[in-house]
Amino acid sequence: DCEIFGDYVSSGTLLSATDAELSLINSGITLRSGEYGAIVSSLRSTVTVEGGQYTVIAPTAVVFSLSAGELTLSHAQCKVFGNLGRVAELTGVRYTLTNNKFYGIFESKNLSTAQLVPVWSDGRSRLLKDSGNIVSGFPGS
Repeated sequence: DCEIFGDYVSSGTLLSATDAELSLINSGITLRSGEYGAIVSSLRSTVTVEGGQYTVIAPTAVVFSLSAGELTLSHAQCKVFGNLGRVAELTGVRYTLTNNKFYGIFESKNLSTAQLVPVWSDGRSRLLKDSGNIVSGFPGS
């Protein structure tokens, strides 16, 4: 239940976690960056997000960037504004997505933008549940 705003001139990550448990409950978090911006970057961590609104405004915008860990994302609004962006980039992550709203607003209209999806995961990641999500503005979805 908090409001956080981050503003970076070039690149920035608002919350970083390693070998940790991070819970965001009914929060409003906005990040603006001049180049790359991510709200959460984690390594071997458990990230739980319930409710709230999470917005990144940057040329390359990512809300959640996780490597090796778990993500539970439910009842949240996630927005990315920029040239390229994703709600989540997941590498070796077990994840659950339920009843979320994912919005993308992209300035450029090139081949890279045309392939954007809200959630990207590698072959080592495992989707446990995906239901009730609404996607808007991601041309590759």
